[in-house]
Amino acid sequence: MLPALPAGTGAAYAKHKHPASGYAVAGVAAGNRFARVEDPRGNLGAALLAETVVRLAARPRNATGLLPLPELIGREEAAELAARSGAHIITGSQT
Repeated sequence: MLPALPAGTGAAYAKHKHPASGYAVAGVAAGNRFARVEDPRGNLGAALLAETVVRLAARPRNATGLLPLPELIGREEAAELAARSGAHIITGSQT
C-alpha cells in the first residue's frame, strides 16, 4: 500500500504505472480529504473504458455533449468495477 497523497489547498493528482508489473495509482487531495485508486494488476483503466462504452451505447442515439461520467458510473458502480478488476479505492481525511 502507498501512503496517502499530501493534502493541500487545491487538488493534487498523481499517477504511476510500473512498466514491468502494470501497477498503477491515481489520486486526488483537496483540503484534508483524499481519494486514490491502487490498481496492482493495471486492469482498471481498460475495464473502466469497456464499462463506459457499454453504458454509452445504451444512451439515446441523439445524446450529444460531454460524457457525463459521474452519471454513468456512480460511487457504488466504481467500487464494484474496481473490486472486479482487483483494484482498491481508498478515501479518507488527514489531520
